[in-house]
This record gives sequence, structure tokens and C-alpha cells, in this order.
Amino acid sequence: MVLFSYSAQSRDGQLVQGTLDAVNRSTARVILEDMQLRVTTLQEIPQENVGVSSSGEQPPPTTESLEPAPWTTVDDPSQPAVTPPPPPPPTQDAEPNHPQNQPTPTAYFPLVDTLRLYAGWLLAGYFVAYALGSYQLTKPLPFQIPYVLAFVYSPLIRSFSLAAFLFLFATSIRRLLPKGTLLSLLTSIVTIALFLLYLANT
Repeated sequence: MVLFSYSAQSRDGQLVQGTLDAVNRSTARVILEDMQLRVTTLQEIPQENVGVSSSGEQPPPTTESLEPAPWTTVDDPSQPAVTPPPPPPPTQDAEPNHPQNQPTPTAYFPLVDTLRLYAGWLLAGYFVAYALGSYQLTKPLPFQIPYVLAFVYSPLIRSFSLAAFLFLFATSIRRLLPKGTLLSLLTSIVTIALFLLYLANT
């Protein structure tokens, strides 16, 4: 057996020095690597220089610098597993994910505007019928339009025509007046009173 003196680094970077017995230099290096040491210097101490001379001085041993052994990775079960970092949060420029089947709100037309639309078309049709009937009474037409004179003489048609006209007239005035005022309420009362007065006299 040959005595070797070594200098090595442990896994945490600390310097370790000591001696060991081995058959040869290769065996000593293998032993140090099994101890998970990174060999930096390995010195062989001859047998005749093991003891101290009478003068008390020990001859310097022969040194040989060795190339650092490559690191070997050893899995340590006590260390926690390294997890990858979480993905970065989305930026403000990224478009949010909107559901594909999101219901769209339904817009409804106001009731008063709908009634004004129907009353306007109804009154326009009555005016056309009145114009044709009045022209047919004063001057014969080259063609006959059925039920035109019935529109002119019918009290029910006149009542519908007056009701449509008063409704359009009253709602137009209410739009010009501020909401919730006494004039707005008074306009509605006067309109209804005029229509009832017409019905009472027919």
C-alpha cells in the first residue's frame, strides 16, 4: 500500500485535505471520487520519508497537479423538485376571451313612439280616402274606387281619424313641454275632453 496526501473540494466548495492508503494513484483518485470529492492535488509520500528524520525535518513529497475531475450529478431525494416558473400574466393589449354564445340585449321601441307610428300611417290613409271621396263627389272619376264614399260618410271612420289626429297633436305638444309639469297633464285632459265632446255630439 502507498500513502497519498490529497487536497480536494467538497460539493459545497470547502477545501478538504488528508491522507489515504491505496494501491496506486488511480485507485486513490477513484476512492476520492467515491467520497464525492473533487481532487485538485494528489501527492505520493514515499515509505522511507514517512517517519520524521533525526533532524526533525521531513523531506517535501513529490506533488503532481491533476486535472479536475468532471462533476457527476447525483440525485438527492431530500431536495425538493424544481418546478418551472408560472407563465407571465396577460398584458392589457391582449383581447379577453368572450363567450361565443353570449346573448345580446334586445332593444324595444318605446310604446308611445310605436303608437305614434301606427296613428300617423292610419291618418295618412284616411286623408287619402277623404281626398278621393271628396273629388268623386264633386267630379266623376274615370274609374270606380270601391268603398270610397263609405269612408266619407262613415261616422266610425271620422271618429278614428279624429282620435288619431288628437293623439298625434297631444303627444307632439307633450314632447315640447318639460316632463312632469302641470301643462303636460293639462294637455292630456283637454285632448280627451275634446274627443269625448265630439262623440257626444255625433
